[in-house]
Amino acid sequence: MLALAFVVVSAPAPVDRSPADAVLSVPSQDVPPDMSPRSAPSATAAAPVPATSAGAGAPASGSRAARLREKFDFFPFHASSRGTSPRLARMLSHAEHRRCYAALVLVELGVLAVAAGRVSGPLVLALAWLGGVAGWTLLEYLLHRFVFHIPRASPLSVLGSRQHLDHHDAPSRLPITKPLHLTLPAIAIGVGLASTQGPLGLAAAAGLVAGYLGYELAHVAAHVLVGDHPLPGLQAWHLRHHLDSGRAFGITNRVWDRVFDT
Repeated sequence: MLALAFVVVSAPAPVDRSPADAVLSVPSQDVPPDMSPRSAPSATAAAPVPATSAGAGAPASGSRAARLREKFDFFPFHASSRGTSPRLARMLSHAEHRRCYAALVLVELGVLAVAAGRVSGPLVLALAWLGGVAGWTLLEYLLHRFVFHIPRASPLSVLGSRQHLDHHDAPSRLPITKPLHLTLPAIAIGVGLASTQGPLGLAAAAGLVAGYLGYELAHVAAHVLVGDHPLPGLQAWHLRHHLDSGRAFGITNRVWDRVFDT
């Protein structure tokens, strides 16, 4: 199954480098406290959208909705993020997104199937898998904080920071998902190392892959679901990171940002 995944996704899709043609507001609910950025927005951010005039339906001054609008009205969302089509259609609007999700699902099913055939029972399999998912939350934080923000001039930037910093320079540019030519070899190495730890290692590796799939889904959703994100507080948390790249590293959760005070 792993080999099949590599064959299916081997041809990279062209990157859509066209500029966004719309600037949209983000949801107006579930705002995390203290949304104030430490640094000014980058020069690539679009100009602020004029504030909504007072009237019927306008949020009261100082309300959570008003604070979120004030902080993120300038954020340049891609035009495909408009809430005029189903959420899934917007998340799958780019071919590279579809390719990424298909590859990760195939890898996940393959690793999980091999692990299921070797683990002693479904309960043990489930516990090891959940342990892998939990482990991903910490790995996500560590990679984002210490690997994806390595300066471009460093030789280590080939580990994924160049693509990630490009994303910070143009957050509305699609695709949002990471290139498969970087992620699939990393997953293959990780699964290979996990297999040396026996069936439980493979089951935990399947949990890590599932966690990474959740990361890619959450990251795309944060950028393309404007106005109808199912978890607007989590979306706002990620957009906060685009205001201040030294904070809010969690994409799927905020736990480790709380633990490490970022």
